[in-house]
Amino acid sequence: MDITWNLTSFLHHSSCIIVFLHQIIFYNSVEMSSVPAPLKIISPYIKLANEHIQRDPVVYYWFLYYAVQTGMKIDRSPDSFKFLGNLLETLEGVKKQLMSNEAITNEIVAQAHLEEYGNKIFAFANTKEQKGEVDTKIAQMFHLVGCLLDVLQLFGELDGDMAATKKYAKWKATQIFQSIKSGTPYVPSVQQVR
Repeated sequence: MDITWNLTSFLHHSSCIIVFLHQIIFYNSVEMSSVPAPLKIISPYIKLANEHIQRDPVVYYWFLYYAVQTGMKIDRSPDSFKFLGNLLETLEGVKKQLMSNEAITNEIVAQAHLEEYGNKIFAFANTKEQKGEVDTKIAQMFHLVGCLLDVLQLFGELDGDMAATKKYAKWKATQIFQSIKSGTPYVPSVQQVR
């Protein structure tokens, strides 16, 4: 009887945890189809935010924050205002959930976190690119780094090296995607004529 109760209790609690986690993911995920046409320019940042819900909630938060800040400058029509208001509510909910995380509440810590994350991804993607080992995943990593460096501008102007890295990452993402799309062989940067 004791084993049955423990198993029943475990299953009940496990189900509650799964439902709870599903609600968090659903609550935090932003539906891409709901982005109003004038705000489509912020869609890549929302998409990248959604991809980081579980992987890195800090990155998720700051991508959404950047999307809201950028969206407010682009359009204030009723549809856009409503959409951005919903994003703000999501941000507030995330901030409450992660209040103990300094990378949410302290901009200096947030900047360091985002820089470290971006540097790791850039180093990996760049190593693969120089070896000619490129695919859609590597192009997406370069795209992520370029967008992450856009987000870092929330904390101030990028220094020369970071601005150059942002430009390079976006260029590599485009170059790799175009190569894949056209079916032409990709030439690694170390072999390209300058």
